[in-house]
Amino acid sequence: MTDLGMAWGAWRFNPYHRGTGQGGGEFATSGNAGASAKTAKAQPTRKAPARPARPAGGRHAQEKAKLRAQANADRAKAASLRAQVHALEAQLHAHATATAKTAATKKAGTTTKKAGTTAKKTASATTTHHTTSATSTAAISARIANLRAQIHQLESQARQLDARAAAL
Repeated sequence: MTDLGMAWGAWRFNPYHRGTGQGGGEFATSGNAGASAKTAKAQPTRKAPARPARPAGGRHAQEKAKLRAQANADRAKAASLRAQVHALEAQLHAHATATAKTAATKKAGTTTKKAGTTAKKTASATTTHHTTSATSTAAISARIANLRAQIHQLESQARQLDARAAAL
């Protein structure tokens, strides 16, 4: 039998059989089914084009660095606001302590009166002091609440910026 006859017989019984050579042989894969050895050499197998890598210094890297810098700036601002909150909390504690001491001395009756002042003037001055103290305490508490809200907003914004940078 000639080579042509053998090739025909091989193809007839095994449609995946290819001639000898690169990619050929008795157990060729089905990806090249029915192709002859000549055809296989003429048309090399093609790979899918590789996705080009993003350049390290490209637009994405610059945008990522910008987002991370903004997130770090937000965290630094939140840290400074946290320091202000701690200072205000200490001030609030000092006001509460002073108010408690004043109330305790009044209750004990150990207040000293200056010569020449009437009881009415002393009472009105004490009332004014407590009103001012209460107003001051309320103002400090409101400022603390406002700062805590700003801190929360800055921290959540920093987390969002980090997530956007990670997505790039």
